[in-house]
Amino acid sequence: MAKRYYPKYLYIENSVREEDLAKTVLKNLPSLAPQYFDREEELNLSGLSVKDGKEVLVIARKKGRFLKSCPGSARARDGPRTR
Repeated sequence: MAKRYYPKYLYIENSVREEDLAKTVLKNLPSLAPQYFDREEELNLSGLSVKDGKEVLVIARKKGRFLKSCPGSARARDGPRTR
C-alpha cells in the first residue's frame, strides 16, 4: 500500500482560500496550520532541496498558460506554425 503524503508546511494564496481544493486540504489536514500569502514572491522557497520541497504544499492560482511547449521542440524555438 502506498504511503500517504503529509506535508509539514502548507501555504495558501489568499485569492484561493475559499476554493474547494483549499477547503478540502484544510479539512483533511486539520493539524497543519496554513500560512496565507498574497503573492508568490512573498514565499522564500528557492533554497529548498528536493527532499525539503516534498514537505511543502503550496496552493495558488496558476497564472499564464497551463501547458507550455517543450523548450527543446521546434515549435518553442521557431514559434507557432502559420498556414
